[in-house]
Amino acid sequence: QTLYERGLKSNSVLHHHALLHKALADANRKGLIAENPMEKVQRPAKGSYIPHPYTAEEMRRLFAALQGHYMEVPIKLAAYYGLRRSEVLGLRWQAIDFEQETISVEHTICEVSQAVSNQKIIGRDTVKQKSSNRTLPMTPNIKALLLEYRGKHRQQNERTATDYLFTDDSGNVIRPGHISYAFQKILKENDLRRIRFHDLRHTFATMALQNGVDVKTVSSMLGHYDAGFTLRTYTHATRQMQ
Repeated sequence: QTLYERGLKSNSVLHHHALLHKALADANRKGLIAENPMEKVQRPAKGSYIPHPYTAEEMRRLFAALQGHYMEVPIKLAAYYGLRRSEVLGLRWQAIDFEQETISVEHTICEVSQAVSNQKIIGRDTVKQKSSNRTLPMTPNIKALLLEYRGKHRQQNERTATDYLFTDDSGNVIRPGHISYAFQKILKENDLRRIRFHDLRHTFATMALQNGVDVKTVSSMLGHYDAGFTLRTYTHATRQMQ
């Protein structure tokens, strides 16, 4: 109830419940506590979120604003493939195959509180779930964009000895919070409708469905565990198709 009073949405409260339940279940299993008190706490109801994706015209305006911007490549990759923020920042050159023209999503970057870990930015060879580990086709325009980007940043990557695509001048991986901040700044400066960075993922899925891509293909590209989840999430898009 306190979390609701602080203004958190139901899904965020649900995440708190799940985390506490898991931690205390582990403590109970290890014999540290006699029982898991979270078993007596009613699970919060999952809220329904209706995405508000960009239109094609809004995406054209966004891409025009991104031209030459230092955030152009990560934002375009998120928009073209519906990648999660952690997946975009987790991309390494070893996952980019220019010969086979594929992009492999197999590594993520997360940011944790320093109260939890001395290492604030953590890279891991795991994705959200098994189905999130996927290989995507490299479209001609993305290939050209990545080749140009690699040429510009090759010297920096060699100097800092990092394999990550997106780093700062010191070779440190860009923080997830920074990419969201930069995205909001771009929207504000160019008088674009405010959306979350994650809404680029919703925009990709909505546009793909509206333009005739079958739901199974969209689901596999998003890394969803089944097509039914994709259909339930993007009901608004299938209604428009009907």
